[in-house]
Amino acid sequence: MKSDRRRKYFIERKILKKLYLEQKFSLTEIGKLYKCSKGTIQFWLNKYKIKIRTLNEANKLSRKYSVKINKQELQDAYNNSKSINSLAEKFDCKNSTIIKKLRDFDITHKFSSCKRTVIDKENLIQLYSNQKLTTNQIADKYHCSQAKIWKLLKKYNIKSRKPSNYNSNIPTKKILIELYINQKLSTWKIEKLYGYRRGTTHRKLREYGIKLRSPSESHIIYKRKSFDKDIYEKVYLIGFRLGDLRVRKTGETIKTDCASTKPAQIELIRSLFEDYGRVWISKPRIDKNGKLCRNIEAFLDLSFDFLLPKNNYQSIISNKDTFIPFLAGFTDAEGHIGVHNNKAVYSIGNYNKNLIIQIKHKLKKYLDINTSLAVTDLSKYKRKDGYVINKLYWMLITGKKQSLIQLFNNIETFMKHKDKLNAIKQVRNNINERNLKYGNKKTEKILYNNTNLLYK
Repeated sequence: MKSDRRRKYFIERKILKKLYLEQKFSLTEIGKLYKCSKGTIQFWLNKYKIKIRTLNEANKLSRKYSVKINKQELQDAYNNSKSINSLAEKFDCKNSTIIKKLRDFDITHKFSSCKRTVIDKENLIQLYSNQKLTTNQIADKYHCSQAKIWKLLKKYNIKSRKPSNYNSNIPTKKILIELYINQKLSTWKIEKLYGYRRGTTHRKLREYGIKLRSPSESHIIYKRKSFDKDIYEKVYLIGFRLGDLRVRKTGETIKTDCASTKPAQIELIRSLFEDYGRVWISKPRIDKNGKLCRNIEAFLDLSFDFLLPKNNYQSIISNKDTFIPFLAGFTDAEGHIGVHNNKAVYSIGNYNKNLIIQIKHKLKKYLDINTSLAVTDLSKYKRKDGYVINKLYWMLITGKKQSLIQLFNNIETFMKHKDKLNAIKQVRNNINERNLKYGNKKTEKILYNNTNLLYK
């Protein structure tokens, strides 16, 4: 409750219950007592979980506590005094109430006291424009009809107020920028927490020229951050996306998702996107192959739209400075690094034939690395879930020590997958052991002299 006491208007629960539930005060009446808006009173009622009366209940209550005037009593009083003012004083009500009752009881429809009401322009401006009195309040003050006040306003060219002008609880532009833009609060939340009515907030947003959020933006709950890393991180993500992520746009959201049986893969995806938006990870489940699997989803803003295309890699791999981090990302997603039968091996595979062949050519061009191209026909392969892949799977493979060391000395700097980084260490150890046992001066030169490498 400490933070609530910092609000401009604080109302204790006990007092509010007594006023609203026991004494049956309306929101307007309580607002007048505390010199605040109805919205503020509504906020505290919601805060204390005090059920607010329905419109029907409020109308019944209003009729229950309205002034009760008997027709015969009013007729007798009117016969003795034709003055509306004296009748209002007698029955302790407003002039407008007496006029309404006289009409309802068909006693009279003439309400003039045959006295001329004189209000000069200066006084009317003071009452209406400066003191913000209503036309009814001014009419009661001068014992005349509301219509008389409206006529005088028109005569003196005093601009009438809009309904919105009666609401004194209006947020400034600075407040709305902080709440609506910076804190991303909805108009519902602003009304609930700060007492500014939703209609007033919408009107002021438009008046201040603050752009309203679209429906899809309004449903964004978690804070987001735009992509702010360098070109190397960007092309790494593109390479990783082509290998292991599904990406799609829904409204104002770029959604990436993946399913994996590898905990290190799930952890990697989490670390890549957790600073930029909400990352959701499912509970472990058993997949069709009987392995423990998790799903992961990241919800990002539109600055990540560079992940949407599947064919935006041409310019990236055409530049040697961006090809290396791109290949690192693709390797983290689709690569295999390991030692089999005491021999180190590196491979990457994908259904995109064009991409795999271009990577092969770029490895030769930039790093002088030769790789073997293999293809597996999966047209007859049927998964356990009954899905037929019906595609060709293309792979690049190299097991040469010189090529492996040259490759890892370049891409290891950009790689992030813990299992694959550990696998690179095992490959290096394997090569060292084989060199010590069999000797290989060319490999040793690449291992320990990186002066000619693209990245040091």
